[in-house]
Formats: sequence, C-alpha cells, structure tokens
Amino acid sequence: MGGKVLAVINEIEALEGILQKAIVLCQEEGSLLEVLFVHEERYFELPDFFHLKGAPEKGTLDEVKLKKEIEERLEALGYKEDAAVLVKADDTVDRVLELTKDDTAATLVVLNDNAVTQKLAQQGNLKMVTIF
Repeated sequence: MGGKVLAVINEIEALEGILQKAIVLCQEEGSLLEVLFVHEERYFELPDFFHLKGAPEKGTLDEVKLKKEIEERLEALGYKEDAAVLVKADDTVDRVLELTKDDTAATLVVLNDNAVTQKLAQQGNLKMVTIF
C-alpha cells in the first residue's frame, strides 16, 4: 500500500476537482484516502451552505452537513472504499502538518491558486499534487 492521499479543500467550488484527482491517485498508488475540508474564516458574508439553519450565530460551520455532502460526492464519483472525512474551521496548514507528521509517503492534493497551498509548498517534506 502506498501511504495515504490527503485531499485538502478550502473552497466548496474546488471540492469535486480535488476529489476526482485524489481518487485517481489512490487507485494508482493503492493508497488510503483522507479528505480534509477546512473553512477559513473570511470577513464577508458566507453562502448559506456553511450556516446551520436556525443557528443563532451567523457563520457557524455545519460540519455534519458538509461531511455528508463530501461522502455523497465520493460515492457519486464511484469511490467505494472507506475514506476519513474531516471538516474543520481555520488553521489549514497546521491541520495538514498534524495529519502528515508521521507519514512520509503522504501525498497532498490541493488547489493551485491558493495562499494555503503556497504555505504548504514551503514545507519541504510534503509531496503535493495541485489542480487548477
């Protein structure tokens, strides 16, 4: 088995493209798939997809809803294996480093045009595959 493929997603619009590439890599390398969606807080209004309905605070990330959406997309893309799906808020780089600290064979799949990707690229020990 070839370690793991960690799909790192910060934008819902990039979800499908990153998942597709991660699935291909998993199949080619015989790797396990982990999906890390990190919502980085921004200073403007977020789409309703990120809000809990009826929640008193605006901007509350609905982790359960987003995790279910990711699992459904994996299934729709034909991925039949178990995948760890994590949904978090903020600190993408630290979360990636924590998930990969003991795995020298891990491959990250990330969106190319992203400040987080640039920070991850500065970590010399990470193997990265970027999509556009």
